[in-house]
Amino acid sequence: MPKLNFKILFIILIIFFRILLAVRSAAFGPDESLFALRAVQYTRCIDDPTKIVRNLKAEDNIKETLQDCHKLPLLGLTGHLGIAYAPFLNYWLIFNYWLFNFHLSIIFFVLSLIFLSSAFLLAISLNNSFWVLILSLTSPLLIYFSLTPLWDTPWLIFISSLILFLSQLKKPHLYTEFIISILLGISLTSHIQALPFVLGFLIWRLTQKQVKRLSLLTSLVGIVVSAGPYFLKLILDGSLFNLHLRISGQENVTPDILTTFLSIFRFYGIHTQEIINKTGPWFSLEKFFSYLTIGILSAMLILTIIYFYISFKKRNSLHPLAVLFLISSLIYIPISWLTNSASQPQYGMMIWWFAPIMFPLVIFGLFPKNLSKIFIILLVLFNIFSLFIQYKDRIGYGTGIGFPLGPSWWMQKNIDQKLCSLAANKYDSKNQKLTVKVQQELKDGEALPLTLSALIYMDFPDCATKILFVVPAKETDVSIGEDGTKTYLTIN
Repeated sequence: MPKLNFKILFIILIIFFRILLAVRSAAFGPDESLFALRAVQYTRCIDDPTKIVRNLKAEDNIKETLQDCHKLPLLGLTGHLGIAYAPFLNYWLIFNYWLFNFHLSIIFFVLSLIFLSSAFLLAISLNNSFWVLILSLTSPLLIYFSLTPLWDTPWLIFISSLILFLSQLKKPHLYTEFIISILLGISLTSHIQALPFVLGFLIWRLTQKQVKRLSLLTSLVGIVVSAGPYFLKLILDGSLFNLHLRISGQENVTPDILTTFLSIFRFYGIHTQEIINKTGPWFSLEKFFSYLTIGILSAMLILTIIYFYISFKKRNSLHPLAVLFLISSLIYIPISWLTNSASQPQYGMMIWWFAPIMFPLVIFGLFPKNLSKIFIILLVLFNIFSLFIQYKDRIGYGTGIGFPLGPSWWMQKNIDQKLCSLAANKYDSKNQKLTVKVQQELKDGEALPLTLSALIYMDFPDCATKILFVVPAKETDVSIGEDGTKTYLTIN
């Protein structure tokens, strides 16, 4: 009888958990709604999507976002730094909506598998490292973004993993270099957060002896081909002048030094800033693990500095990805400081691999083998405990209200189905629309009219002419609030 391989069993259990969590409790927020409406507009066409909602903010978002019927959008959504990004990742989302005919359960299943491959690509890049794989698969923040696959920015996680994988192939070809450069160009035009990684990667490639001049020329051509038209458009229409350094709403906020440095390893441990700033009891498991995370990341940052100091002093050879980490992080820190983006987890997706790559390299590089294994196991266990503490409600209920992800897609779809049933009865009897409001005290309530509207156009298009979301309003037919457990949405 063959022996049971606990490593393989552990990996299979994590994969099963990740897929189940993604299908059961994936999020559908405001940005996802706008991308979904673009897909509906391209594949089916919406006469006037603002008819379903009477809310200036939501109406403006829809009008500014949607393109003409059966045409692809020429730009992505406008980011927090004042400019609209390229539409490449938007096209990827439209393709998935079209391919699976807007069946969200199938879409979330397939996209969760692709997201999972990011961890495997990264592990292969570091000599099939088991510890890199486990630290990646159990990263709470990585799982957080895997629950938002219908948002464009998280796909930078997969793209960065693919770039690292291709860069570590033993026999790279010119077409490999060209693919890498195309991916770098797409990343750079998809979000400003890609800049440290793209610049760091290009500088890193210049330091590698095996990279030939023809390869560098190929890379330059690929980046120009993929990114050139976008930047040319920004220059010609003057949009580039709308770019500002600080994230909207953060203009007068002084960046926190500790947060900036620790954000290098933000894809390890529990979310910190959001939980620490939450109101509630002074002590909770979430806050306790948040402070523990800060302590662990501080220790790992110090150990990483020691690791590089010893390596340079003794002239030890460094793994190529460790060199890439060093270059990219030295670029990331000042850019993160200038933009004050360290407080925003979504601004670190292209450097998500810093922690799972560097933690094993640093620990095994500084400590004896047996002691290193103990440290790594403890780090993995902390990741797992953090995961269950942060997502216990979402794991148990399959949804939530407010932090960290808002109502799941199926929760909102159920609400829409009930609203459409009520709307059909009223419209048939009185030829009037059903008016709906979202209770003001509901967390993330401002986003719900937009997200519920998008889901109606996707799943119940005939119902769209019979419902009107009104915000704010004193008298309406029904209102949407939270149930007694403050977990599920309910119709009052």
